[in-house]
Amino acid sequence: MGARGFSLIELILTITLIGILAMVSLPMLVSGFGAFSQQRETAAIEREAMLALERVAREIRMSRNFAISPDQSSISFDRLDDGGNLVNVTIERRGGELVIDREDSIGVLAAIDGEPQFISEPYENACYITAEFSTPDINEPWRVVTYTRNNSC
Repeated sequence: MGARGFSLIELILTITLIGILAMVSLPMLVSGFGAFSQQRETAAIEREAMLALERVAREIRMSRNFAISPDQSSISFDRLDDGGNLVNVTIERRGGELVIDREDSIGVLAAIDGEPQFISEPYENACYITAEFSTPDINEPWRVVTYTRNNSC
């Protein structure tokens, strides 16, 4: 007896079924990879925004005589540097970046397109400052609340 193989019809049916399964499963795989990429991008934006806001909070806690701009998009204050000298610091948006501008240097806090907002609220001997950072890609803004004791709101 001779060995039997697959007939041409069986091979064509198998290839057709595999093609149909591939066409059905491919969009699911592509959408899964797309969701993964979007989530990774969102996490990177969120991480950068939160690091920037933590830095803003640290700077504000060590500040003196802060002033928030009328449109609440920037904050300026005096701060002692490492040498004990009083320097003026401004945190604002320039182009697509949130920057910290000291008298002698400028640093980028966040390199994402977002809108900062600073709001001050008095409370007993302290002034609470809310710093928000919102981006067009994310619905909810990131927010950090810090305080400074040296100021009256």
